[in-house]
Amino acid sequence: MASLGSAAGQPEIEIYFDGIERRTVFAEVRDLLDDWRHAAREDGGLPRRDRFARHIAGPGGVNLMLLNAENGDFRFDVVGDQVSALFGHDPTGRLLGDMPYPSAHAYMPRYKYCIETGAPTFTVQRKVSFGVPGASERLLLPLRQENGNAGMLVYVRSRADNYDLIRAVFNASQHGILVVSAMRDRLGAVADFEITAVNSSAAALFGGDPGDLVGKGLKSLLPLADLERVWPDLHASLETGVTRVYEALEASGARGGVYRISSARVGDGLAITISDLTQLQKTMQTLETQHASLVKVNAELRSEVARRRRLEAELKQLAETDPLTGIANRRRFIQSMTDCLDGADETAAQSALILFDIDDFKAVNDRYGHPAGDSVLREIARIVSGHFGDDAVFGRLGGEEFGVFLPEAPGEHGCRIAETLRRIIAGTVHGDPGRPIKVTASFGVTTIQPPCEVETLVALADEALYAAKWQGRNRVEYNCAVAHAHGTEAG
Repeated sequence: MASLGSAAGQPEIEIYFDGIERRTVFAEVRDLLDDWRHAAREDGGLPRRDRFARHIAGPGGVNLMLLNAENGDFRFDVVGDQVSALFGHDPTGRLLGDMPYPSAHAYMPRYKYCIETGAPTFTVQRKVSFGVPGASERLLLPLRQENGNAGMLVYVRSRADNYDLIRAVFNASQHGILVVSAMRDRLGAVADFEITAVNSSAAALFGGDPGDLVGKGLKSLLPLADLERVWPDLHASLETGVTRVYEALEASGARGGVYRISSARVGDGLAITISDLTQLQKTMQTLETQHASLVKVNAELRSEVARRRRLEAELKQLAETDPLTGIANRRRFIQSMTDCLDGADETAAQSALILFDIDDFKAVNDRYGHPAGDSVLREIARIVSGHFGDDAVFGRLGGEEFGVFLPEAPGEHGCRIAETLRRIIAGTVHGDPGRPIKVTASFGVTTIQPPCEVETLVALADEALYAAKWQGRNRVEYNCAVAHAHGTEAG
């Protein structure tokens, strides 16, 4: 490797003649170098220029330039857009020796040496601009032109050029950014800071244009109130190299508001960032107000949801409950049996259904009145409800008819329950002591082995109830049945 120093402001150039593939950061350099070597082998020397026409015309052409050797100099024949951007101008048609900047002259001997040796050359040019380092690569490939003269294909591309990147961020930032240099008195103490660079956002805060602010002292721009707050931090940041952040300035420059300022040392100066928090503060206040409103709305919504759920539960209860007795109505009773039997199979326990009807209930209504009859029905429902577990279903099927479904009632268990209920109903006195009311009830019971249809179970129990009525009332009749999927057998 050879190196050209950066004396007299010239960039430092590192030059490599071998190991190019591992030194570059770009795959395009490796591909272009492979194509050049292949063409050189086929052409028996310097490759012809036309072999690289597709490279120049393709997408990678933005990073390529063609130079023709001409009387000890090089003329730019083709220059890609990215190369022109890197140079800062388009040199197409001009001679390298006529270029006014030192770096162009620094490459003259490199190009000549590459032509003389007929071998690829790779360079890394390092530069420092405004204290920020950057670098660019060049791959020099000697060619033979159509007229036989020597030429040069050069791949030029900036590496992650930190200076360009930072400059773009500096200019595009919505935050105000100042770069200042310390202005020291004869004793070396910092008397002020001179603005050396300022972006448009910072200039707007101070009510001026960037060009008007460069060269001015920071003290002349900051109001005294702000200066007294930030000066100790600016001074400390410069002396210690520690980034300082100071918030909630109530005024800054030409516009009032709330600002956050941070400073970081750069050489014998500072990079100062000013963030306008005024709009953010207003936004936060708005968000807090909206949040409070949303909390209130959410609380109201939760209350409304809870209210609606209570109403739904009440409506469901009303839809499934007999309004007179408070027990299940016919719809809920039948549905409960259906849910139980639909999920059962041959291994399930036997189920029993008890249907009972108050005997001669019309006579009770006719003699004592319908309110008294309703009272009797409510009292019977209350008494019967206390004789079952949670798994049983008790409902009023209509008028004076009731039903009790026992999901697990083997053998004659249903009959024993029915007989108990019959005695309790017959022994209960309703109404006032001076006008007692006594009633009896007839019961029909059936026991069935799932699976079976609800209609089958109801029909069997109804037959038993009809038999109890027919045989004198106030009695229990049992209709034993074994139900199957396609029929029933009763006895």
